[in-house]
Amino acid sequence: MQKVRMTSKYLIIIITICSSFLACHQQNQYSTISKDETGIIKIDTILFSYLTEIRGDEKIKSYFKYKDKLFTGFAVKYEEANEGTWSFVYKFEKGIAQRIDVYGVNGYQHRFVEMLNGYDHHCIMYHRNGNKYLEEFYDKNKKPIGIWKRWYDTGKLERKKIIIKFFLNSLEFRTQLCLINKADKKLMKNEKNKL
Repeated sequence: MQKVRMTSKYLIIIITICSSFLACHQQNQYSTISKDETGIIKIDTILFSYLTEIRGDEKIKSYFKYKDKLFTGFAVKYEEANEGTWSFVYKFEKGIAQRIDVYGVNGYQHRFVEMLNGYDHHCIMYHRNGNKYLEEFYDKNKKPIGIWKRWYDTGKLERKKIIIKFFLNSLEFRTQLCLINKADKKLMKNEKNKL
């Protein structure tokens, strides 16, 4: 009898804690509690397929809604590839995509993309060992702009290029300045002399 009372006391405590947690969590109208495909419960995360996309205007690419409200939180999408399942974790604020984190098959971070008004703006890709591979910037028309960098898997900078956008008589032009480190420049010069 005493064992039953102790168990019921613990059960009441657990239910109270859980209901308090859920009550606090429900204050945010966009919060959801869901399970991903692995069965792990994720808070503020839903499957990307639950979202409804609404085309935006010239300034905003698209809006995403969940249960007829602009979605704020995280959504995950899984895609099968030859070597296994990839995960795409999207972060939304007021219906607009802010960031995408892409994880490869063994959970390593493959890349992340920061968004500006729903458009890809800044992307960093990684080697499998975790070192940076590539850093890129885009304008809202998905055209390259700014300083792009590429690294060897050792972490050493391989190349840097600057992409400049300019206008002449209302026509848009882009030019690239490629900056190569001194050791690679010397190697290229030696290769050129062999020819």
